[in-house]
Amino acid sequence: MTSERLLTLSPYRCFPPQSGGGRRIYHLNRGLARAGFEVELIAGSYLRRAERPWARPYRETISPGLVEQRYANPVLMALNIVLRRAELPEVGVSLLPDLAVPAPRLTRALADHRLVMLEHPYWFDRIADRLRSRHVLVLDAHNIESLLFPRLSDGSALDRQLLRRLEALEGRAMRAASAIFFCSESDRQQACEMFGLLPERTHLAPNGVDTNEVAFVTPEQRLQAKHALGFKGGAVGLFVGTDWPPNVEAVRALVEIARALPEVTFAVVGSVGRSFAPIGLPNFVMPGVVETLEPWLAAADVAVNPMISGSGSNLKLFEYLAAGLPVVSTKFGARGLDVANSKAIVAAPIENFPEAVRALLAAPDLPARRETARRLALRYDWDAIAGRMAETLRSISAQGGSGSSV
Repeated sequence: MTSERLLTLSPYRCFPPQSGGGRRIYHLNRGLARAGFEVELIAGSYLRRAERPWARPYRETISPGLVEQRYANPVLMALNIVLRRAELPEVGVSLLPDLAVPAPRLTRALADHRLVMLEHPYWFDRIADRLRSRHVLVLDAHNIESLLFPRLSDGSALDRQLLRRLEALEGRAMRAASAIFFCSESDRQQACEMFGLLPERTHLAPNGVDTNEVAFVTPEQRLQAKHALGFKGGAVGLFVGTDWPPNVEAVRALVEIARALPEVTFAVVGSVGRSFAPIGLPNFVMPGVVETLEPWLAAADVAVNPMISGSGSNLKLFEYLAAGLPVVSTKFGARGLDVANSKAIVAAPIENFPEAVRALLAAPDLPARRETARRLALRYDWDAIAGRMAETLRSISAQGGSGSSV
């Protein structure tokens, strides 16, 4: 098979993956490389203590066929910090196109590639005037950004202006793309309605999991993991999340669920714990950011997913399933997953979570549900998703693209 070159543009680095978005970018692009593409990924970068000097862009081979170039710019980083602290969309980044990635480097990269994929819409304005008729533009829409961020707005004039800019930017990117990949069917339908997209240009590329990295947990391994983490007995429920408003909202609900289930210990893992003072419940622990999630996945008996807001889909759900953890989730939290007739995920409104968790833990077929969870996760292995995405990209590239002109 002849390799085809793919240029991927991301507002942040993908390796090592440090967020849900980073994991999606890394695994999909690595999977595309395994499917025969030569992938060059150009990424913005946040300054790390051990990172190379910010003034010098650098290039690294992440895996065979996947090369990442990273750029750290102090003006861009400062702007990102301001926007994130204000819980505003990073649409402001598009106002600094040549500071984010030096124009000559970006122009050369576009000249060397025909197939171009945007991770998020934020870099679209940066490249629009550099795209030519030979280019085939693809958008990987992690979320519908202009639906996700209004929940964070305080209604100020600045918020409203930035959100109008975001919706306009997202619309331009989607209408210009020859293909748009969405994480869930609900996102795809909403985007078609919002931006007047042709359904034939929209495709599904759900979030997934590396089933080679997340192992199925046996009963013996679960007991050992509980002992290693200091759990003294009883069932353990797990929630994993970064410090992001939809996750904070979910943890607030989880505190009340824990009050109603004193016999279950709930572990909240990840930076979302930064938004909370000590809860003061004996059955509620927040270890914060951990070096590896593996021991916590192994120690848990069930996972809980009381999500009621956000966009895209929840990557943590796939990791729970891969480890053999049945999940109690809101229907909204399970979006992007085909859970019809599956006993791996129990859908319930948040007010019914205590009863649903208790019933799941007492279910006589709980061991069989663990096996079902793992089988469901295997359907969402990243390489399988990337393989289907590769077929679509090759088909679109062979047709020359069908997006609107830019």
